[in-house]
Amino acid sequence: MALYRQLQVKFWQDGFVLDLTPEEKFFYAYLMTNSKTTQCGIFELPKRIIEMETGYNRETVDKLIKRFVDYGKIYYSEDTKEIMVKNWIKYNFINSKNTILCINKELKEIKNTEFVFKFYDICRELNYPLEIIFEGIQEVENNLSEDTNSEIFKQNTSLIEKEEEVEETEETFEENVDFKEVVNTFNNNIHPITPIEYEKLKNWEDDVKCDAIILAIKEAVNHNARTLSYINSILNNWYNLGLYSAQAVNAYQRDWNSKNKKDKNESMANAEAYMYVE
Repeated sequence: MALYRQLQVKFWQDGFVLDLTPEEKFFYAYLMTNSKTTQCGIFELPKRIIEMETGYNRETVDKLIKRFVDYGKIYYSEDTKEIMVKNWIKYNFINSKNTILCINKELKEIKNTEFVFKFYDICRELNYPLEIIFEGIQEVENNLSEDTNSEIFKQNTSLIEKEEEVEETEETFEENVDFKEVVNTFNNNIHPITPIEYEKLKNWEDDVKCDAIILAIKEAVNHNARTLSYINSILNNWYNLGLYSAQAVNAYQRDWNSKNKKDKNESMANAEAYMYVE
C-alpha cells in the first residue's frame, strides 16, 4: 500500500519557516515527508539515506541536523541513527483504534528509549490515551500510575472500543453558524475563554467552518480532554483530511465506520473459508 505524508499549505507561512534559509526550508520539509517517516514521528534515518535522498554531502547533512536540534525541532541519536520530529504527533494524531495500534507497534520497535519517554511526555501533555498508546511497553507502563489522569485515559479507551460496537449518532448542525456560537460553546463546555484562546480559535475560522470548530470542542468534551491543545489537534487532523465542515466530518466518520465493519466482515469470511479448506 502506498504511503503519503501531508504538508499543510500553512507550513510555508509559518513564522519559524519564513525565517529559514531556502536550504533549511527544503530540509525541514524533507524531515516530515521522507521515505522513513512513521505515524509516531520517530524513525531510523541514517545519514547516508539523507545524503542519497537529498543530494547533500555529509558535511551539509551534519550541519542541518545540528541546526534543527538547536532550533528545538528534532532530536537525533548518533548511536541508533534515529530521529524524532518533536511536534509531529501534535499535528498528526488521529484518535482511532487503527492509528493508535500502528503507533503502539512503531514505539515497540524504537531502539532509543529516551525518545520513547520524550514521546510519552508529549502525549501526556496533550491528554492522548496513554494506556493504549503505550500498552506493552514496559519502561513506560511503570509510569502509568493513578496520578497521571489514568481515569481520563480509561474513558478514552472505552470511547475507542465503542467504535467497533455501534455507529456514532450524528448531530445536526445549523449552517452559517457564526463565531459567537463557537465562543458560547467553549465557555459552556470548557471554561471561560481567554483572549489568547479566543485568537487561536478565531484563526481556525479562515480554514474551517464554525460548525466544525464547535464539533471539535464537543469531541474534546466527549473524550474528557477539555484543553485547547486537544481541540487544535482534532482540527488539525480534520484539516489534513480535507474536512472543513461538521457535515464533512460526519460523512467521513460514517464512511470510515462502514468500511471498518465491511473489512472486518470480509476478514471473518476469509478466515472461515480458510478453515473450511483446511
